[in-house]
Amino acid sequence: MQKPILVSTRLTVILVLPLCLLFSSVTCGQPLARITVEAGDYARADTPVAASLEGVPLGFPQDKIHLVEVKGTQRIDVPVQLEAGSPPRLWWVLSGTTQAGGKRSPYLCSMT
Repeated sequence: MQKPILVSTRLTVILVLPLCLLFSSVTCGQPLARITVEAGDYARADTPVAASLEGVPLGFPQDKIHLVEVKGTQRIDVPVQLEAGSPPRLWWVLSGTTQAGGKRSPYLCSMT
């Protein structure tokens, strides 16, 4: 029997880094956080992910949230859904395959 899919998330608030300069193909306003998703012991394919946004400054409407994943030289806009609550949660699908033991780290931005 295969173990259930568990994806751990760690949220690191970015305070100073001017990451917007890195995202030339996707407009990224102020970077708010970097989210690290770890695959764990199993490879993951097209995995739904949720991350708590506790501690992330959210002073803008839901449609201003922007998640960007960097793959090589590509900046990929990732569709997200914000779940209201205390704390709010961000949901998205980590598309493609993440190998066992692998990590992926998209950036959460506010759009200007």
